[in-house]
Amino acid sequence: MAMTVSLASAFCPQHCRCDDARLEANCSGAQLDSFPIALNPRLKRLLLAGGGIRQLHRNMMVSSYKQLEVLDLSRNGLRDLQLGSFAHQHRLRELRLAGNRLSQLAPRVLAGLQQLRELDLSGNQLQSLPSGLLRTVPLLEDLNLADNQLHLLPLPQLAVLDLSSNRLAQLDGGDLVLPELTHLSLAGNRLARLDSAAFADLGSLRRLVLSDAGLARLEGATFAPLAQLEELYLDGNRLRRLGGEPLRVLPRLRLLSVSGCPLLSALEPDAFAAGPALQELLIERNPRLTAVPAGAFLRLPRLRRLSLRANALAWLPADACAWPRLQAGLGDNPWLCWCPSQNCDRRMERTWGET
Repeated sequence: MAMTVSLASAFCPQHCRCDDARLEANCSGAQLDSFPIALNPRLKRLLLAGGGIRQLHRNMMVSSYKQLEVLDLSRNGLRDLQLGSFAHQHRLRELRLAGNRLSQLAPRVLAGLQQLRELDLSGNQLQSLPSGLLRTVPLLEDLNLADNQLHLLPLPQLAVLDLSSNRLAQLDGGDLVLPELTHLSLAGNRLARLDSAAFADLGSLRRLVLSDAGLARLEGATFAPLAQLEELYLDGNRLRRLGGEPLRVLPRLRLLSVSGCPLLSALEPDAFAAGPALQELLIERNPRLTAVPAGAFLRLPRLRRLSLRANALAWLPADACAWPRLQAGLGDNPWLCWCPSQNCDRRMERTWGET
């Protein structure tokens, strides 16, 4: 009986894995130095990460793989995307171009990607995005621009935007007009301060990462428009004191992390005076934080997880144990005593001693 060879495996390059049933070709790590054009034309997933494909030419994609839904060209050393490279990839939903050497993009280089939802351009050398680039991908929801050299911000209609580790030094009102955005990362930029209207047009935001952003102070007016915010990360900033902002203006905040701040030395008495929805509070690795004010957590009725690990705390106030059903992390502090109050129950003593 003659052996039937599948279309996918017949032209599968060495060190690639081609699955005709799943319509997938995985050549990640195969070190291909040219774009493979003789694979199954019905492929839906083509993974080419970690190769040596330096350029993407129009003819490579137009005549092949019109059914693609996922294309991964990460870590190839790509320097150029020719206009028309994706002109016929109307079904592509996810495009990964991370870790290449792209320094500029033509305004219409993404033309044709009418169904694109996710675009990863992280780890390139982009300083700006051309006007109109993202208007050619009207359904884009998730854009990763981390680890570039951006000075200016794009303004697509997105749900997820990662601008971490760029060179943004200022964020003013009108820079981010993204009413549908739910997740935003500005970590690792150079934002010494935030304009009071910086987040005025981000009313749907639920997760905001401002870690290592160079912030020296927080103003309640800046966070006031974020009525839907649930998670806020302020780790690694230059804050010296933490006051009642931003909790007072964030009624739905469930998680707040203020860790790894080398200058943080004090929590204001009203720091946690309002936080009706707060469930997780992480205040860790702040080497100058030596005290917690009395009653600090008593107005957090839903608090279930508290971590005060690796600060410089020697004691806690007498009401520190008035936290029902709380998981507390208190280790790696220079405690002078184990229990601040005779009212500490055995469960709390065990949690304290073991963490």
